Amino acid sequence: MLWKKFLSLIAGGILFLPVGCSKNPYEFNGMIKDVRVESGITLADRANFMRIRDPDGTMTTCLDYNWDLKLDCIKVFRGEEEKEYYSSILLSSPQVEEAQKIFDNYRQEIGRANFVTLQ
Repeated sequence: MLWKKFLSLIAGGILFLPVGCSKNPYEFNGMIKDVRVESGITLADRANFMRIRDPDGTMTTCLDYNWDLKLDCIKVFRGEEEKEYYSSILLSSPQVEEAQKIFDNYRQEIGRANFVTLQ
């Protein structure tokens, strides 16, 4: 009797598994022009993220903690130097504002690229 309940729970969970694991439309790992771009969901921060690696080696990580596609934090790595910039309702740094424009442009490119591969 216990095994029947256990197996029915597993079978029910497997039926709903594909619905819960749908692909994030902004998940991407590849090149856009000459820039390496990775985006998706980071489990550690529970945020949307986009990591941009420029040809000169500069890496910018954009984080959206509120899931509203507005950046809350960017981390810029140049060589050994690391800087963090934050945005809030009242104040946004010019670096975050510039990164938001780049984030939006790459997000559109990723959306188009993923749409083409889904067809």
